[in-house]
Amino acid sequence: MDRKIVFSITVSAILLFVLFEDYSMLHVRATRAWIVDKNDKGDFCNIQEAINAANPGDIIEVSVGKFFEHIVVNKSLTLIGEDRNKSIIDGNGTGTVVTVNTDYVNISGFTIQQSGDHQRGVFLDGSNNSTIWGNIIVDNYYGVWLNNSEKNLIKDNLVHGNIWGIYLQDSKNNIIESNMIVDNYRRGLHLDFSDNNTVNENSVTNHVEAIYLESSSNNSLRNNNLTENMYGFGVLGSELVHFIQDIDTSNRIDGKPMYYWVNQHDKRLPTNASYVAVVNSTGITVKDLNLTHYQEGLLFAYTTNSTIENVRISNARCGTRLVSCEGLKVIENAFTRNAKGIRLDYSSNNTINGNTILDNHEGIFLDHSSNNIIAANTVADNIRGIFVYYSTHNTVYHNNFINNEKQVFICLAKISVINTWDWSGEGNYWSDYISTDEEDGIGDAPYILDRNNQDNHALLGLFSDFSVILDETQECVTAICNSTISGFIFSFSSKVIIFNVTGPDGTLGFCRVTIPHRLLSGSYEVLVDGLPPLALKELASSNSTHTVLYFTYVHSTRQVIIVPEYSVVLLLLFAVATLTITVARRLSTERKIIREQKDFLYRTELLKR
Repeated sequence: MDRKIVFSITVSAILLFVLFEDYSMLHVRATRAWIVDKNDKGDFCNIQEAINAANPGDIIEVSVGKFFEHIVVNKSLTLIGEDRNKSIIDGNGTGTVVTVNTDYVNISGFTIQQSGDHQRGVFLDGSNNSTIWGNIIVDNYYGVWLNNSEKNLIKDNLVHGNIWGIYLQDSKNNIIESNMIVDNYRRGLHLDFSDNNTVNENSVTNHVEAIYLESSSNNSLRNNNLTENMYGFGVLGSELVHFIQDIDTSNRIDGKPMYYWVNQHDKRLPTNASYVAVVNSTGITVKDLNLTHYQEGLLFAYTTNSTIENVRISNARCGTRLVSCEGLKVIENAFTRNAKGIRLDYSSNNTINGNTILDNHEGIFLDHSSNNIIAANTVADNIRGIFVYYSTHNTVYHNNFINNEKQVFICLAKISVINTWDWSGEGNYWSDYISTDEEDGIGDAPYILDRNNQDNHALLGLFSDFSVILDETQECVTAICNSTISGFIFSFSSKVIIFNVTGPDGTLGFCRVTIPHRLLSGSYEVLVDGLPPLALKELASSNSTHTVLYFTYVHSTRQVIIVPEYSVVLLLLFAVATLTITVARRLSTERKIIREQKDFLYRTELLKR
């Protein structure tokens, strides 16, 4: 087909496409078409010369070839490559390859490559109503960068092999659509202080971070497919408006729908979620999820009175992040191998209870957060168990801090950072704590964190918490023990607590057990393998609602039984009755066997006769 005919069809297609998109980008009439050909078969041998010679509204067609240039488009022009695989603009490893600093510019059909370090393949700088369509943008630091630019269309491009794929800064009302954003090292798509953009039907694959919205608001995401990224999606902001986005479940991460809830109330999240964000909402329950490889596994922002329960999150930048939240319960979850397990920013009056927080950089991160309760968590094998930054008046107790490189790191601040590290006479277990014991399971010396913070009642054994539902109310039996506890049972019918303790053979074991009176009341007896313990006493910390027992034993694997005192007689009677029945049954069996033997001998004798 004649080259001019091909060119004419291409230009017509672009004009129809722009009109169809209703972007009104071509308000200037094309006055001339220029040809750029490296072999002197056109009007110019390089692209910049054609740009310099052209008038606004002109069209520049670029033939196949590699053009080592850094072009600046400062007029409303249309640039069309003959073959996007072979019409190449190459920055030769320096500077920005294509800069557009005016409005109504259309660029399509090129490979744009080899910018300099921290430079761009395509840079729209203060450009509005322009189109970057159908290009290959490869091997740049930033593939496409929009700065202070509005109402542009970035569509049908292959953006791959860059450090950053597409980056918007201070840019609004743009459309990012149907692009293949693949194998860029850092981020596929990053919106920074950029509002009201539309991001539709893009494929974002194999990045450290796929899509990241930072200090941006009211962006719409539809039908984007994020696959095989280290961190699929994330949102960062410092005020509510930064978290207001329009993101529905048509967006998927590794085949699973994203849930981005804004202004929702009294709902439970489905369990098929990939990324989860809950913004400006109340009464939300998130339960029974397994999440991995996200910026935040769960993001709750400006949300109150909600629950996160039985969620397992791994390999995320932040397992769960609470931003300006109040009244949340984060209970019985597992956070493993994240940069931060649980992070609280400007959040207060939340409860972090019963979680397993293992092998993260920071297990719990507190940033300007106060009056939270952090209790009964296992915080183990992290670089820092808890990181405290400008956060005060939090209460931290009954946690097991095990083999963290730094159990607690309190950042230097211009205010006195003071938190409470024990409650009602019991603090936390610290694996690096050594102290004497006055036979109550509590160390005699405080565990010092810094000059303003100390655990005054550090535990000498691991803390355990066992829940029992009685009349639809949860009661908890707690234990501080230097043994491993297993097989906990509370018998409603017999009013008996039973559990096993295991420790190194021959060493001294102890348990400090707190029992609610609603489960067992009165005086108690304790049996260890059916025998009294080495020592047993009720501690002075007992009160009108709970009894606290302390007892010791020689380690092995042993069974512990705790009963109200009057029940010991019943247990003995039960044991005697059981023994009697067993003996009676055995005697009855033996008599039956003897009778059968006698009958057999009698019949044998008759046959002989």
